[in-house]
Amino acid sequence: MSLSKYARSETGVIDEGPYTNEHIVAEDVIWSGTSGRFDYGNRDLRDCADSFLIHFGLSGDPLDTHLLSLSRALEQEGYPVLNSFEFTWTCGDKYFALERAQGLGIPTPKTLLAKPTGTNVPAIVSTIENELSYPVVIKPRGTMKGFGVIKVTDSDLLVSALQLYSNSGMSCLIQEFIESGGREVRCFYAGGELLGIYDRRRSSDKFIGVATPRAGQESEVSVSRMATELPEARELISSCEQLLAGFTWDLAAIDWFGSDHGLILNEINTVPGIYSMPEADRVIFHERVADAIRRRSQSSRRPTGIAG
Repeated sequence: MSLSKYARSETGVIDEGPYTNEHIVAEDVIWSGTSGRFDYGNRDLRDCADSFLIHFGLSGDPLDTHLLSLSRALEQEGYPVLNSFEFTWTCGDKYFALERAQGLGIPTPKTLLAKPTGTNVPAIVSTIENELSYPVVIKPRGTMKGFGVIKVTDSDLLVSALQLYSNSGMSCLIQEFIESGGREVRCFYAGGELLGIYDRRRSSDKFIGVATPRAGQESEVSVSRMATELPEARELISSCEQLLAGFTWDLAAIDWFGSDHGLILNEINTVPGIYSMPEADRVIFHERVADAIRRRSQSSRRPTGIAG
């Protein structure tokens, strides 16, 4: 058996996640671009599946919106979903995640939230320039893989970036730029347990919106494993445990910026990529995901199916 998780249109595959393992069964997710309708997929496969791993962002894109609805519907019908709807809804929203961290006393970049509409761009620019100093970083509120992350160095570029977001219809975060020295640390959790802490460093000062390359891409990022007994690692683990407490979750990666003042929270990834992970840890990752699915499916209700 294999995990089959993709969105398909008449022109081919829209998005394909990094998870492949012969022990995992999941749902085919079908999106019909012609009818603009979401289909739950193959009912026979759904009814024999151990669990569902649903890969989506919170961009407001119709496909993401339908996948989010699917996650909630499956949970309400008793199917185990990796991750839970509540965890993805809260922590997959970059702004909600940062607010949660601030409430816990965890360091975060100074962040503003905006919904550019075209006519309100001058007012947004004024607020940003009153609250932050250039350079700033603009990023979507709920997408993944570094999509839409822009470093802005002056007012003209800020206006252009906000107009771009206005055309997309997406909300965005505007953050102070963290001088990280090219360092980012990822705490990776799989199967509900810490898998490893990965210290990722860029070999150049060039701004990169995402530290993890997609499959087949060359990378300027070197990755090393941080020993969990180090004081910095113990502090990170404590902060991560606070951020994850109270949720039902199976997979997570919590990313931190390096800085002169210590590590600062970047974001929480609810369906993290594994491309930059050492090969040996990828094997452990797949084993833990399979174990999580077996554990969750054994404790779940087994419905007879839901209407497509």
